[in-house]
Amino acid sequence: MKQLILLFFGLAGPAAFSDVTTPVCPEPNINGSDYHENLVVFFATILGSRSSVCGLYSDDYKLDFSPSSMPVPGDARNSGILRSCTEIQCRARNAEAIVTNAKTVIELSDQAVNGEIRITRANRRQISAGIRRIEQTVPDWERFLLKPYGGYTYRDAEEYIAKSLEILTLKQVELLPPEIIESYLLELRRIEEAERQRVEEERRRAEAER
Repeated sequence: MKQLILLFFGLAGPAAFSDVTTPVCPEPNINGSDYHENLVVFFATILGSRSSVCGLYSDDYKLDFSPSSMPVPGDARNSGILRSCTEIQCRARNAEAIVTNAKTVIELSDQAVNGEIRITRANRRQISAGIRRIEQTVPDWERFLLKPYGGYTYRDAEEYIAKSLEILTLKQVELLPPEIIESYLLELRRIEEAERQRVEEERRRAEAER
C-alpha cells in the first residue's frame, strides 16, 4: 500500500485521479491512421480495432473545429469519419490524462513482475511485453504535448496520437493480478474522497467568511 501511495503522489495533479481500468475517450479501439499509412500500429486486431479515417477528410481544420461541422462528401458520411475525428479530438484534449494512466499501469505492472504476488512465468512474460509496447508508444504522445492543443490540425494530431495508447493500457490492466488492481482502486477512491472533502471544506470556509 505504501508503494501505491508514493505512486499517486508522484503523479500529482488532476490527471492522477483518472481510473486506469476505464477508457478516457469513447473509441480506444481506433488504432492507427489511414492518412498516415506509415504509422506502426500495435495490437491492430484486438477488440475490433480499426484505423482512423479522420485525416483523409479533415483537410486543414484545427482541433477546436467541431467534427460534426466538417464538410464531408455524401458517400463518405457513414464511413466512421465523425467517430474518428471525435476520438482524435478527445485524445488531444485528454492526452495528459491518457499518458498519466499509461505510466500508472507501467508502475502497477512493475509491481506485478517484481513484487511478492505470485504469477506464472507466462503471465510475467506477457506483462513485460506489454510494458515494452506502452513504453514504445508513450514518447509520441509526450511529443504531442510539447505544442499547444490549438496549434494542431486533426491530421497533425493523428501523427502523434492515432496509435491507441489507451487500448494498450486497458489490455495491460487485463493481464495484472486482481490483488494489484483492487489495491489500486481502493487507494484511488481514498484519494478522491480526500480531495472531495478538501474542496468541501474550502467551500464551507469561504461561505463562513462572507
